[in-house]
Amino acid sequence: MRWKKYTCLLLLFTHIDIAMDCPPDIIEQTQNLLFSVITSIIQSKDRIKEKRKALVAAEKEVFECRKALKKELLMLKRAETHMLELEDELRILDVMKT
Repeated sequence: MRWKKYTCLLLLFTHIDIAMDCPPDIIEQTQNLLFSVITSIIQSKDRIKEKRKALVAAEKEVFECRKALKKELLMLKRAETHMLELEDELRILDVMKT
């Protein structure tokens, strides 16, 4: 479990000899608080990971949408160009008719 790793690290930086003089209920309360804090930290890290994954997925979706929009815009520009060419041809035909 991950909390064991964090607990061991915290114990390295605490004074065990001071803890020996504390009443057992204080030690237990401290342990419970420590485990609660460590659990909260781990859960926060997990939530951050999930949010990062969601952000990456959203960024990919935005990229794909932009790509699709650029493609649509290009098609519209081509259609507009084709329409202008057809209008020019119609004008030429009208002129030739008269």
